[in-house]
Amino acid sequence: MTTVAHGSLAGLRILIPRDGQLGDRLAAAVAKHGGEPVIAPVMEFRFPDPSPLSQHATGLSAGKFDWVAVTSATTVEALVRNAVTLSPHTRVAVVGPATSSAMSAAGFRVDFMPRASFSAHGMLAEWPGAASLGSPGSVLLPQSAIAESTLADGLAARGFAVTTATAYEPAVVAWSETVRRRVAAGEFHAVLLTSASVARAVAAERVLPSEAVVACIGESSALGARTAGLMVDAVADVSTADGLIAALITRLSSHRTKASS
Repeated sequence: MTTVAHGSLAGLRILIPRDGQLGDRLAAAVAKHGGEPVIAPVMEFRFPDPSPLSQHATGLSAGKFDWVAVTSATTVEALVRNAVTLSPHTRVAVVGPATSSAMSAAGFRVDFMPRASFSAHGMLAEWPGAASLGSPGSVLLPQSAIAESTLADGLAARGFAVTTATAYEPAVVAWSETVRRRVAAGEFHAVLLTSASVARAVAAERVLPSEAVVACIGESSALGARTAGLMVDAVADVSTADGLIAALITRLSSHRTKASS
């Protein structure tokens, strides 16, 4: 495969199997570094109408919940779609930098984000007052319809009154035959994976060549990719679009250095 000049994606075609705001940010970052981004989503996110989240909009604005926990940028979009406003008495927890940026862009504040691990486990490990038992408060957890129960169960075990609400429903979108042929032919030098569900959907297409560099936005995405049978080459230190591109460039630059030595 084509090697990359240090700190550059010049001459490389990068597959982005994710649309929406995150896909657009990744495409812009790839182009900024000289690469050719191609967006070919394998997932779409449907927002139910009426949304279970809308049932809690009044409670959120009235301060019914002590916390709201937001675990994806897609959840932020659901909050906006449901015209949610947050009481100043409700604290906001986010899973990582990408979600934090999306919250800030939507006009929401952020009170807590884990520092070490941007995952449900990281949130639980660092959650303020996580060591206390009894009745530490209530948490609303708007989430994907297929979300794992790690965060909800962990908070409940600490004494929080947890309410979950489906914010969106992910659905797999099969690649067109044209995209499948291009991927199978090795036209893409790298693929950017932004969630475990996206990783599983890419793996299920069964056309990604082993030579393609697989870069993941975080450890949960990497775990999903490995579990689905993909070889992970790079994991972002910071779970943002820029962090993912930086990890990709570092991996490709390292490959170039080894190849030339």
